[in-house]
Amino acid sequence: MQEEIESAVTQHKLDNAVKNRWINAMRKRSSSFREDMKTLNDVMRAARHPKGALSLKLREMENNSFTGFELHRRVPAHMWCVTEADIDEFVKKVALAHGAGRIPNDTHPVTGKNNEAHDHPDFGPSIHMVVKYVVVPESQAAGGMSWALARHPDGLPVNIFMTHCWEEGIYEFHRKVKRYIHGGISARTNPETETDPRPATPHIWCCFLANPQCWPRQALKELLGQDPMKSPFAKALMAKNGAGELLAKCVWLVSNHATSIYNRLWCVLELKIAMDLGLPIVFSLSSASVRRRKGDTPMPELTRNPQQKMRLNGVDLGSYKVIDQLLLGFDGVQHAECSDPDDAKLIRDVVKGSEGQLDTLIERISFANTYAMLVRFHQYEIEEKLGEAAIKDLLKGILVVDCTCLP
Repeated sequence: MQEEIESAVTQHKLDNAVKNRWINAMRKRSSSFREDMKTLNDVMRAARHPKGALSLKLREMENNSFTGFELHRRVPAHMWCVTEADIDEFVKKVALAHGAGRIPNDTHPVTGKNNEAHDHPDFGPSIHMVVKYVVVPESQAAGGMSWALARHPDGLPVNIFMTHCWEEGIYEFHRKVKRYIHGGISARTNPETETDPRPATPHIWCCFLANPQCWPRQALKELLGQDPMKSPFAKALMAKNGAGELLAKCVWLVSNHATSIYNRLWCVLELKIAMDLGLPIVFSLSSASVRRRKGDTPMPELTRNPQQKMRLNGVDLGSYKVIDQLLLGFDGVQHAECSDPDDAKLIRDVVKGSEGQLDTLIERISFANTYAMLVRFHQYEIEEKLGEAAIKDLLKGILVVDCTCLP
């Protein structure tokens, strides 16, 4: 193997210090020649990337364990999951860092604005800031794997796929996770309550905890690949067991106070895959129940449909003043964006031709939210306007979770 390493060092013009680190790390490993050759190929690929990728790979080898690049290669993408307890522990760690002033409120790279809710107790730092100041440094220190695989090196098979947006606040995210898991369902808003798809022990696939956020940009781009339908997101959604059954039992839609999740192209792709697979959609009612205290930081206002006009099967059902986070700033999936222009083009190619179906589904989910909110506040006249058959059509494949015992 030393001969192969020396050849690679010469080919990539690496210095002797790198060569010696590489050889010494390989000597410590108790792996087969085949595994060593795979590692050799990994290092050669890393050498073609920015310096950070090679350094991360060498550190992984020196730790003499399957971490970082190697661990994500060995454990299938649908196994990069966390539990409720993992999320509870993670949020406690974030809260400590936030309270100690270790999570700055950086300006948004696109809007140039600061997060008005950064220090709001109900919302907190955005996932962008949490990833930058907590996930990345701690993942690097752990060996370069995702937060999920650092907790479960052998992985956990997905049974819940979470669609969310990094604009949300970390405390908002946590509150909604607890609602999804512990919330109840009502026969009024869920005509088919016997089909509750929520697993008793959730294994949650959540992108900012599942993917290795500490990897160099180019390495992450390679992980996502050139085909969005073969990305970790898609693999997690489409994974099946030995009997050919989907492992993911439902898709959680986690809306937020800042923007519609469907302004993000990756969320649009996830909805398309879920739609094509027929996976149930689960959402909790909008955070209208979050109590406003005197002196609270003002929250952003709804930017579209402050009074949503509902039409179902061509029948005008009237306008209702219901805050619907799913439609915040949303004007159709064709306007959804992505931070990486290459990914944006690839995803648009996949969803091309399905935009109308996706907009219709998003609108139906939004109407289901409006209906459920009205019923929650005892405005039962909407049931008379719709009728039993229309209500079943509206809520088909959608599970509405509500929990008045949680904040």
